[in-house]
Amino acid sequence: MSGQRSWWSIIYDLPLRYKIIVPVIVLELFVFAAAMRVTTTSVRAVANRSMHTEARSRLRLLGSAYLQMTLTGEQEYFRELVNVVSRAPDVVSVELRTVEDALPVDTMVERPDGTRLYTAWQRVQVFGDATDIGISYTDQGVLLAVSDARTRYGWILGIGMILTTVVLWAMIFAITDPVSRVAEAVGRLAAGEEPPKFDISRRDEVGKLAHAFDSMAEQLHNARIQLEAMLAERTRRL
Repeated sequence: MSGQRSWWSIIYDLPLRYKIIVPVIVLELFVFAAAMRVTTTSVRAVANRSMHTEARSRLRLLGSAYLQMTLTGEQEYFRELVNVVSRAPDVVSVELRTVEDALPVDTMVERPDGTRLYTAWQRVQVFGDATDIGISYTDQGVLLAVSDARTRYGWILGIGMILTTVVLWAMIFAITDPVSRVAEAVGRLAAGEEPPKFDISRRDEVGKLAHAFDSMAEQLHNARIQLEAMLAERTRRL
């Protein structure tokens, strides 16, 4: 339709303050989303490495305890260690398996609740006999760490975005409000009225504009008064 305005013309006709604040808010939201994604990815990567390193440390400790048990016949320490490891929040099970062939491959399985189940193995050999020790653990702790980091950084970034928007809005208002007052004064001057004086003590560009307009308006108003007086005098003489 010929009478329908395009979106560009609508944006072009927006007040100056909205032309400035809207793109900045959109940019802030983009930066916010990107920062959250980077933060989440970084926290998850660090937590994953820590989780797998901890699992390998537990396997080495279990392997050493199993070797000691095999050599000395003392089983109490190994059993107690298995119980301690099994009670860890992220550990699902500890398994001992007689060697059949090659060392079992470490696996990862997606679970219905969205977590991942990892299984890592280590082989312990004693005088030709070998036993595979496996530990199964989940990344539930990683997900909790990611969720906690997302919440914490979300609050920080959200508050920062709000403060930035408020400060920016105040700065924009400090620029656009005098300009709006100048535009209003121009309209009053064009209508023949005496425009009000600008009570602006700033020395920046906006203050210089206001003072220059005050001077121009005063000169025009005085010239108008003189012209009206001259016309009145000429009319009186005629």
